[in-house]
Amino acid sequence: MTALQRRWTTPAGHELAGAVRNRLVGGEPLDDAGLGRVDGLLDLRGISFGGRGAEVRDRSLTGIAFDGADLTAFRFTGCAVRDCRFDRAFCVDWRLRATDLSRCTFTGANLLGSALGAWHAGDHRGNVYDHVRFTNAKMRRISTAAATYTDCDFTGADLRDVNFWQSSLIRCTFAGAVRDVVFDGRMMGEAKPDPNPMQDVDLSAARLSGTDFRAVDLRRVVLPADPDLLLIAGAAVLDRAAAHLTTYRGGHDAAFAATIVDHVRATLLPGTSGLINLRDLGAGAGFIAELLVGAGATRLG
Repeated sequence: MTALQRRWTTPAGHELAGAVRNRLVGGEPLDDAGLGRVDGLLDLRGISFGGRGAEVRDRSLTGIAFDGADLTAFRFTGCAVRDCRFDRAFCVDWRLRATDLSRCTFTGANLLGSALGAWHAGDHRGNVYDHVRFTNAKMRRISTAAATYTDCDFTGADLRDVNFWQSSLIRCTFAGAVRDVVFDGRMMGEAKPDPNPMQDVDLSAARLSGTDFRAVDLRRVVLPADPDLLLIAGAAVLDRAAAHLTTYRGGHDAAFAATIVDHVRATLLPGTSGLINLRDLGAGAGFIAELLVGAGATRLG
């Protein structure tokens, strides 16, 4: 990758990179810019614009290899990006609005600090990601308020501190460590008219830690066969657990257990279910497991 990046530092390479940036911003085609091809894609691997971002508006980008490129602070508005490769690219501080990406890959890309899911009020829509691969991408603390992800792969992605709070996830895959992530099915504003489901999402190979499911119908989610996970099928389970706690006089921390029960209850809506990860509960895990299983919760392993 160093050799691919170095070719843009020569006088000719620097001039070509400037011309590419001008064409991206100006909406001009890249096909006749004197670029080579790799794997059938226009070859922009390793390109850098000297830390300068680019504002790309209302255009289509198709069939480009951006592997290892420095695309810091790019902005896409009203764009369609198809069949592009951003593997190991530096995509820090991206902003996307009213943009569709399809059949693209971000394997090992760095997307830290990016906003991938803003709601665009003028067009009454968010961004759409269709058959996009985010495997092993750095996505910690990205913002994704109202995006739609369909047939996307997040295997191995670092999603710590990400809240999919109004994002739709349809036939997506999460595998490996899934830590400190919030999946939220509630309608929370943003003028977004349609729901944000988790539908046919595959978490079977995920290792959950600090992960919160709020108002999600987990019947459409393939969960891990993990004995530390308890599925709460509905509020009736929590009602029975709470009733037991009112008469409990044992030596365990009933107040902490009641806090957990109340937290799950606050995230349930009719037709949704909850998930408790015993690994997140510390010393009180054993008592809470006994309480909830006795009230009708299901251990997933």
